[in-house]
Amino acid sequence: MKLSRQGFADRFGLDARAVQDWEQGRRLPDRAASVLLTVIESEPDAVDRALAR
Repeated sequence: MKLSRQGFADRFGLDARAVQDWEQGRRLPDRAASVLLTVIESEPDAVDRALAR
């Protein structure tokens, strides 16, 4: 996606520290985050639309 960790977290409403921990294998995303990450992977624009405020 060519986003920084902070940019990715901000775009999708995630905690940047959690994203870092997932990337570095210190912890796994919980079930809800895992589902969100799966949707982001295949349909990031749909997530953007769903999160539009």
